[in-house]
Amino acid sequence: MASDSSRANTHGAPLSPDSLASSPIGNTFSSPGDSRRQKRGRRSSYTTPPPPSDDAPPSSDVGDGDDIDEAPPMYVWGTNISVQDVNAAILRFLRHFCENPHQIEGKYMQAINHVIEIEGDVDAQDVYDYDSDLYTKMVRYPLEVLAIFDIVLMDMVSRIHPLFEKHIQARIFNLRSSISMRNLNPSDIEKMVSIKGMIIRRSSIIPEIREAVFRCLPCGYYSDPIVVDRGN
Repeated sequence: MASDSSRANTHGAPLSPDSLASSPIGNTFSSPGDSRRQKRGRRSSYTTPPPPSDDAPPSSDVGDGDDIDEAPPMYVWGTNISVQDVNAAILRFLRHFCENPHQIEGKYMQAINHVIEIEGDVDAQDVYDYDSDLYTKMVRYPLEVLAIFDIVLMDMVSRIHPLFEKHIQARIFNLRSSISMRNLNPSDIEKMVSIKGMIIRRSSIIPEIREAVFRCLPCGYYSDPIVVDRGN
């Protein structure tokens, strides 16, 4: 997945459809095949047990285990990346990253405490400085890792502000490297990429149907709202 540099959640328990019900990330658990990354938006894909993978980076250790309960391991489909490990790594980063070692409260805990938008800006360089393994996973598997990022972020916000109802998404910016549009390669597909250049033309935003209601023209009867999932 390609993304620009300005673009830019629970515990280690298995992620069920109920735990993602309030999130637009999606509740999709993929099956083998190409369907894993054909889903639009931040739709995570998990499975257990893990299939063998030689090129995936090793999963980070749970470490201090902040609020991580013991649970059967879950893995991102097609990799050996543990969902619980990524969840714990993101939780540690959001709680403990400090630009100044003398700070009492972490940089992103301050942002969460004062959040008023529906996005939380996360500096990718901060992620790399705190946990380079988490940064590597985020760049190589953005759909899955950003989905977990959103879940962890929403869980932390709900603990601090129980009545906060907006959905918050992490916006990642300031990747360590940027490339020009001409230098994009097939190897960049499905990865997080920072593109440098000048925007000279843009098209209008094409809305995506999320919910549909059908009306009978002769009698005027309205159907119940129908949720549209990827055009279906």
